[in-house]
Amino acid sequence: MKALPQETVDTLKGLRQSQNEIQSVLGDLFVQAKSIEKRQNELLENLANVNGTMKMALEKIREDFGDGSIDLDKGEFIPGGGM
Repeated sequence: MKALPQETVDTLKGLRQSQNEIQSVLGDLFVQAKSIEKRQNELLENLANVNGTMKMALEKIREDFGDGSIDLDKGEFIPGGGM
């Protein structure tokens, strides 16, 4: 068995520590990315639900009032053109 120079051992230990730290950060980023992906999917599902509810509400307004447009700021239905 032949001893390595201490400088070589120290360099290799430092590299191994850097490798471990990088792998740890990569693992953390992977977990965060999965969490973000899950949240994105939840928000997309919520958006689809809101869009569906909005479509049904607009269809109900069209049934009740006919074709026209809506001024949400004034809370008014304007007969005529499309919504």
